[in-house]
Amino acid sequence: DAELEKRLHDWQRLTTSSYMLDSIREGYESKRQPETLKEASHYLEQLTDGHYKRIWTRLVGEELLVDNNESETITVDKLSRGTREAVYLSLRLALVTVYARRGAVIPLVFDDILVNFDAKRMRTAAKLLMDFSKQGYQLLMFTCHDHVRDVFHALEADVRVLPHHRDVVENGAIPIRYQVTIPVKPAAPVPVPVALPAIETRSRIDLVPEQHDSELEYELSAVLSDQKEQFRLRHEAVYVERSTGHDLELARATDYWSNRSTRHTA
Repeated sequence: DAELEKRLHDWQRLTTSSYMLDSIREGYESKRQPETLKEASHYLEQLTDGHYKRIWTRLVGEELLVDNNESETITVDKLSRGTREAVYLSLRLALVTVYARRGAVIPLVFDDILVNFDAKRMRTAAKLLMDFSKQGYQLLMFTCHDHVRDVFHALEADVRVLPHHRDVVENGAIPIRYQVTIPVKPAAPVPVPVALPAIETRSRIDLVPEQHDSELEYELSAVLSDQKEQFRLRHEAVYVERSTGHDLELARATDYWSNRSTRHTA
């Protein structure tokens, strides 16, 4: 029994010591984190709309950890690609901020760091970068994506279009300020009147007096009558009398065909 009592006393002593050491370690990890990680946590919270709260490392080891708004600790390699890039962006901004406090203001150069952000997070990151630059920091952002360019242009950033390297070497081209071009709607085509083909109103068979044939003359008169009726229906205005319902032909057409008939049959 004495040996058991001694073992129990040793276990209680070691457990209490371990608990106290864990409490001291956790307090150090939460309150004595490097200044850069504290600053980075502030930027990450803005970039993720409060979903992730803290970036930190353990007292032993160099593994980077992130706490979310549900107090869950997640290793960086378990985060989505967009969130990982938000963590790295936060660390870079924090590092520049800490250096500036020590008197060394350094520029930041980014190359398409927002392409893996969703639309909402990209606008949030662009606004954060704009606010960061207004504090006196110089930022250069390069992108080949129009939607990224448009987001910064909407925030009134100084957007420039870089010329092709061949134009720089051969012509000394320089970056020009980006301007939105409003597409001009093409004017509606003006309808062009199409002339209807002329209708031949006269018979193409001429009578020869020396070869007069009564049957042929009858057939030609029937053809001429059909042509006259066709011309009347196509080109002559026809009025219907309300009381009788009979067609009243224009005298102009009657006189015209009388003269034509006299000329063809002469």
